[in-house]
Amino acid sequence: MINFYHLFSYPMFRIQSLFLEKTKSFNQIVSDYVSGSLNKSFYEHEYNLNSFEKLIKDRNFELNKRAVLKVKLKEQYGSLINDNDAASVQKNINFLSDEKTFTVTTGHQLSLLTGPLYFIYKILTAIKLAEELKKKFPSNNFVPVYWMATEDHDFEEIKSVNLFGNKVEWSKTSHIATGRISTDGIEQFTEQALALFGNSLNNASEIVSIIKESYQPSKTLADATRLLVHSLFKKYGLVVVDGDDTEFKKQFKSVIRDDIFNQSTFKNVNQTNAELEKHYSVQVNPREINFFYLTDDYRERIIKTESGFEVNNREVKFTADEMKSEIDNHPEKFSPNVLLRPVYQETILPNLAYIGGPAEVHYWLQLKNLFNHFNVPYPMVVLRNCFMLLEEDVLKKLDKYKINQADIFKSTDKLINDYIKAHTDSEISLSDLSGKLDVLFNDIAVKASSVDVTLKNTVEAEKQKALNALKNIESKMLKSEKQKQEAVVNQVKKIKDKLFPSNSLQERYDNVFPYFVKYGTAFIDKIYTACDPLPTDFKLVSISA
Repeated sequence: MINFYHLFSYPMFRIQSLFLEKTKSFNQIVSDYVSGSLNKSFYEHEYNLNSFEKLIKDRNFELNKRAVLKVKLKEQYGSLINDNDAASVQKNINFLSDEKTFTVTTGHQLSLLTGPLYFIYKILTAIKLAEELKKKFPSNNFVPVYWMATEDHDFEEIKSVNLFGNKVEWSKTSHIATGRISTDGIEQFTEQALALFGNSLNNASEIVSIIKESYQPSKTLADATRLLVHSLFKKYGLVVVDGDDTEFKKQFKSVIRDDIFNQSTFKNVNQTNAELEKHYSVQVNPREINFFYLTDDYRERIIKTESGFEVNNREVKFTADEMKSEIDNHPEKFSPNVLLRPVYQETILPNLAYIGGPAEVHYWLQLKNLFNHFNVPYPMVVLRNCFMLLEEDVLKKLDKYKINQADIFKSTDKLINDYIKAHTDSEISLSDLSGKLDVLFNDIAVKASSVDVTLKNTVEAEKQKALNALKNIESKMLKSEKQKQEAVVNQVKKIKDKLFPSNSLQERYDNVFPYFVKYGTAFIDKIYTACDPLPTDFKLVSISA
């Protein structure tokens, strides 16, 4: 599948769509799911817009939960929704009290400066799906939501960002929930990042202003991330949710109790995993208890002991009765892990769809039975849009060396070898001679066997030696030709390094702000236009004047 279409005005975007399998970058279960070939037992709803009619009909969400959601969101936003630019966000928050309103949600860690590009792609996919659902079901409202992973405590994963080929890191250590980390001392990080933007670039001033306003001292990282994301997406009506809240956790008490005392997650997910492993790998394995104990000083696993429970690495212990009391009185101290966070999200939001990356889609497909156990509606699981951005300098090189865009997913060695073989005056391939050798030795084997049948193995061994010798000669011929075309080889390597930095997909490494600096914040609009509401492919985006 290769489709082309254009998005006009500067910069011009030209889109080429590839099957996910062609990229060799995604687990097979994801491709099977979005193509409809995955066993239906692992998900609830067919991957198409028509499935949302039933999702809407079946998604009952109590009015008291809607009231809590609306109040808490207004508290979390504070004055951010009072200005005219945030009118669509305020409208969407107000819509949430209406029983005909539903959410479309994505989530991610509090990555500094939004982290890798796919942070942006996930949010834009949620916005695009909400927009398409409004067109299809005009009597309902659909609110795009970004769920901040404020309770995650892996600060090492989010403390750095790649800008203009440079790694910029916040020199800080922390083991608490990242949303609670103070931004005091972050000035050095922001100054180092902003210094890379340059003063002469047309769009730098707008970007600098957004970053400086977001990452002010004496905030929390949750506050900073909310402001940054709000500044970039408020015109789309995106609502940012922080689940680290006592009132939200009160709605989750029954799940907390069931997991801790009955190990329900462990049992249900393991049962699904056993079926899944017959055909695919498993993304996440459950623990007996899938909650952390959360305080302002740490987030540590809860472990069952002979006498009750204890908090890992801490001198904190509970009897069974004390644990029940703690859950009832302080549900905010119980933080779900990666398997139960989806259940928590669906408990407090009137949600229809979750947008995730390939790894997220994979582990959400382990959770259907778990959702059924807790009697929580299982949403449509949606793959985020996946993009490779090909800027003008790369496009010129691909054109110059006549490299097909789809071929960039080949390994560097294969891409170079294929290029050399296709662009040399010499005959490098010896495959035709290998075929002739094979025929020759087969004839020899027949004659030798007629004399002594045991000679057949000897002939076979000699044939393999001769074929290996041919391969060795071909390899040396190829190496010699590469040396002659060293300049081209180096350019091909540079193309691969540009598109696959650190041997990773560009979207998992590069940051969006360098593109803002080049093209302005309207760059988001261009990517948004290229998004599909229910992606099934990988898109190569050619950016040119």
